[in-house]
Amino acid sequence: MSLESTFTELKSAFYQSHDYQRCQPLLLKLKVQLAEEGVLVPSPEAPQAKLLIAREALEIGAYTAIHLTSPSTFARYFTQLSPFYSPSLELPASEHQYPLTGLHLLYLLSESKIAEFHIFLESLAESDLEQKWLKHAVMLERWLMEGSYDRVWRARNEAPADEYLFFMDMLMETIRNEIAECAERAYTVLPLTNAKQIFFLEDESSVVDFAHEHEWDVRDSRIYFPAAGATDGDAMMIDGDGEKTGVALKSTGLPTEKMIAQTLEYARELEQIV
Repeated sequence: MSLESTFTELKSAFYQSHDYQRCQPLLLKLKVQLAEEGVLVPSPEAPQAKLLIAREALEIGAYTAIHLTSPSTFARYFTQLSPFYSPSLELPASEHQYPLTGLHLLYLLSESKIAEFHIFLESLAESDLEQKWLKHAVMLERWLMEGSYDRVWRARNEAPADEYLFFMDMLMETIRNEIAECAERAYTVLPLTNAKQIFFLEDESSVVDFAHEHEWDVRDSRIYFPAAGATDGDAMMIDGDGEKTGVALKSTGLPTEKMIAQTLEYARELEQIV
């Protein structure tokens, strides 16, 4: 089968059938053919028609990786794809360039690769940053640095494309795990109703599952955190409105207490908005 025939079959599987499992072997075959043609790594001297095939094939590969929930595969495809967006190739603009670039930024955030995120941003032109796909990721990073996790959570409903939801969910899972580390140090006991707000989960059953993942003790509609770091008489009881009941907070002297309190406040504000 020729390169062009393989590419046609790949496009049919991706755009028409949405058969992402079928796309995988076709992508592998096509990449071998592109390498044999000398266009898997682009150069200005290569035939433009074959460069365009290579670029679109890699774009399909990046999207396919997301649909098959493989972030590392997406990262590899984007690394291969980036040189095809170089102005030196003088290729026609691709409608997928900015959506995939925004997805790459979101991937870096979801993996907590903040330094790489900023390095990549510095490589972009000012005009690139005005694109909605990239502005979405830039705002998410700003809210993360501010600790405005409620805004990050709400941004899921404002994702520029369905593919963004995959990395948004990864990002929220990263946030939950970071909050979990703080909660273990700040609390001794936390009601499930408060935990649902703090961890940005939909219902209490999700909270229980999350607690079990972290090997926390759940009983009487409360989470009991490991006692390490607590001392006798150093816990005070507060509820979601700041009253002295419901939540046992360790007096650790660590900034985690402030962070958890802010997160609970964000959750309360979000509940009022909804």
